Amino acid sequence: MEVAPTPGFIDGLNEKILNTSEFELNFENKNYFLKIKSSKESLYLEIIEENNIIYFYEVKFNLEELIQLDKIFKTCDNMDDAHELMVSNIKSDKTAIKSISELKLILLINILQANRSVIEKEIRLTKKFNKTELVIEKLSKEINELRISQKNLEIEISELKKENEKLKEQNSIKELNELKEKINYYFDQSIIKSDIIQDQSNFEFIKERLIKAKVNKKQNHKLFFELLYKAKRHGDKAKDFHLRCDMYRNTLTIIKTTDGLIFGGFTSQTWEGNDFDKEDENAFCFSLDKHKIYNSIKGKKAIFASPNEGPCFQNCIFEVKDNCFENGGTCDSDVKSHFDNIENDYEINGGKNNFLVEDLEVFAVYFE
Repeated sequence: MEVAPTPGFIDGLNEKILNTSEFELNFENKNYFLKIKSSKESLYLEIIEENNIIYFYEVKFNLEELIQLDKIFKTCDNMDDAHELMVSNIKSDKTAIKSISELKLILLINILQANRSVIEKEIRLTKKFNKTELVIEKLSKEINELRISQKNLEIEISELKKENEKLKEQNSIKELNELKEKINYYFDQSIIKSDIIQDQSNFEFIKERLIKAKVNKKQNHKLFFELLYKAKRHGDKAKDFHLRCDMYRNTLTIIKTTDGLIFGGFTSQTWEGNDFDKEDENAFCFSLDKHKIYNSIKGKKAIFASPNEGPCFQNCIFEVKDNCFENGGTCDSDVKSHFDNIENDYEINGGKNNFLVEDLEVFAVYFE
């Protein structure tokens, strides 16, 4: 079976690969592709998730390490022999993926020893991440989404034109003007197309603060918005949020709680990071219910980037948990040293420590 090309970024791999063997594995009703590669110095195992070349698992052995893995490899004099022996073991019908986590994959193989007895061995592979492939994958998805959107736009424009002609025939100037406003609104990217913020005066309140952000050397008076992530549409897990948002600087987070409160924040930093605190003098949070802006204090950490959590503004003015529809989020009382204009504990959440999420949206903000 032909598989997608493996990302070619294994450190220290010789340009000339002497041997490559491929197999297909199945785990929890998902297909995975295993590649065994060997150079003169090393043997590599790579496992690629089906239809997902962004993430893959990889482990590297030299001959000495293979012998330590199991004494049966002591019969090997070189990597070619080791490659053949590894392939023969992997080909066993009992070969399986034992478990998968965020950081590693455990492959269970049965090795036939010289005395004909069989022993089980675990091979642990580390999960890798490639930004270049992420960009390619994302652009490919966005192109497909744009094509679908284009068809939907053509249908909607056709329907709007028909409605326009009908209104002209009825000489209804008022309804015709309302139709024009709908068309203009649909194509105006300077307006947030948010299901959470319905009142555009609230949007103007946020926009007025965004214009003051010093994200480049220009005087930014024109803003454009692109919806990157919506929990109700794309999933409420932290990984769903990070997959769609980590590549972007300048993002606006908007939260609606089950109590009806609306708040959020802006950062010019990315959300990519392995439990990293990040400073951002452009960051701010907002409460539409209080009609207040909370600015990041210069020199203090503004956001916390973790693959296991959603958006988090320090310390923590608000933090969104994984599986946010079930686990919601929290606010901390110790935030005055990180953001200004705060009068009461948990102020952004109406004085409560915890909140449940009704919906969460993240927009990319483009400054011109």
